[in-house]
Amino acid sequence: MPDNITRYELPPAGITLLGYVVRRMHKTQWLMSVPALLAENKSDQALAQIAKYAVTSSTSFGPAYYQPQFNSQGAEITEADPMTGAVVTAKLVSTSPHYFITYTAAMPNGDIFSGSEEITGTTVGLRGLGMPAPSKF
Repeated sequence: MPDNITRYELPPAGITLLGYVVRRMHKTQWLMSVPALLAENKSDQALAQIAKYAVTSSTSFGPAYYQPQFNSQGAEITEADPMTGAVVTAKLVSTSPHYFITYTAAMPNGDIFSGSEEITGTTVGLRGLGMPAPSKF
């Protein structure tokens, strides 16, 4: 994946954890073909597109330039995917014992993809805290 994609997820000016999650989920182009595939009874292909979105939206590609700033419990961030117009929202539900984040991607046609992520720990290296953190989706 090109460097500009990872720089989008972790812009040089800094970002919060929820901002990073929202931008990481800005890969909703994987979901755009799902309604047409379902209308054509191609549920296996539709499921494959959903799976590709789930994998790519839970992953950053390339180096982690820095660790995002932490949000307060209850914080919520919403930002539209610039490629599709899908509105992506992430909310930090709890911070203890683990960080628990819920999120939705509301597609322009009204379809909604939702999920959650529990960050169960962190990685530590010679330069301090690291990314990615061990998570459950």
